[in-house]
Amino acid sequence: TSVVYFGVKGGIERLSMWLMPVLFILLIILIGYALTRPGASEGVKYYLIPRPDAFTGKTFVFAVGQAFFSLSLGMGAMLTYGSYLDSSANLVKAGATVVLFDTLIALMAGFIIFPFLGGAPGKSGPGLVFVVLTQVFQKAPAGMILSAIFFTLLTIAALTSTISLLEVATSHLIDSYGWSRGRASIIMGIVTAVVGIPSALSLGAVPSLSHMLTIAGQNMGFLDLMNFVFGNVTLALGGLLMVGFIIFRWGMKPFLRELKISSSVGISLMKISMYVIAPVALLVMLGFILISGQSLG
Repeated sequence: TSVVYFGVKGGIERLSMWLMPVLFILLIILIGYALTRPGASEGVKYYLIPRPDAFTGKTFVFAVGQAFFSLSLGMGAMLTYGSYLDSSANLVKAGATVVLFDTLIALMAGFIIFPFLGGAPGKSGPGLVFVVLTQVFQKAPAGMILSAIFFTLLTIAALTSTISLLEVATSHLIDSYGWSRGRASIIMGIVTAVVGIPSALSLGAVPSLSHMLTIAGQNMGFLDLMNFVFGNVTLALGGLLMVGFIIFRWGMKPFLRELKISSSVGISLMKISMYVIAPVALLVMLGFILISGQSLG
């Protein structure tokens, strides 16, 4: 909240300028150590060598879902930050840069997790991070130091994500209702903290929140349910609504003009993406989520 309070340049940009280099340094330290662990080579092989038999239609859907989740698409974050860019900014280049660095960080994280585990993790999400990896650190030499570095890394990643999401709600209150940035950021920070209490308590502190319902054979606590709805369903739906807005409300011509795409090849590729690839991919992903009840993030 305090970071968002000071605005984009004074708070978010200034903090990110410090945190991103620290993030890379911690990643490199952990990668270097992970690659020296017993069984690291098996983990790297599992991570990098493709297994054609494992590729199914579900693989494609999960990949699209993970991309949405990781890039914060369909939730207004990119729209909000895009609105702060100068009109002369190249949006295609900026978007490609975001995708490049997001992919790089994800690949680097893989070189930590899989070598440490020596292969398949067995669990994912909170179970992998807070149970499996914690047990691995306990058994490793200098495990306390490694654990401190890893969870510092995780805290930085979580902090930068929460800042970007809080900025979306704060920006909405400022632009739509004329609130001051200070008032909007403080109130939204309080609301977010209160709304997040049930999720924090659902990891074992309150049994009724830990086992709320079962969907497609999967037990879901309150946090799992919130992740399923707001981290999967609404992201795909939000992306689909954005595509619909561009096609039916805004129009392709002003959209392409805003992106500064003028070549015939670029225009053709973007039209194919917007009219065919994007809506089909999003509909398939949304259908899979709703039918199977599986979380993609």
